[in-house]
Amino acid sequence: MKNKHQQVVDLSNPNEGQFTSTSEITFNDKMKKQSAVEYLVNVVQSCIAPDYIPKEIIQQAKEMEKQQIEQAFADGVDDEYEWHINNQPRTNAEDYYNETFNK
Repeated sequence: MKNKHQQVVDLSNPNEGQFTSTSEITFNDKMKKQSAVEYLVNVVQSCIAPDYIPKEIIQQAKEMEKQQIEQAFADGVDDEYEWHINNQPRTNAEDYYNETFNK
């Protein structure tokens, strides 16, 4: 299965003008998916500077993202169990996001 996605990113830097990055990414079942943190790091490194974000910060962000995904999965398992007991889902994805990240 192939899925094409075109993304245009505009980053403004008051000292350097405007950066524009256009890329077309093709995904298939065998390709590794890119996380949001990895995507952001790649954009910053290619548009601003390769070492703009310290490696320690990148690793911390990746670990936070991993923990958030693991927690979301665990919460989903709990919600599925509750749904089978009460025949009613506890929440939807948007409510879960807002509750989890206080939005």
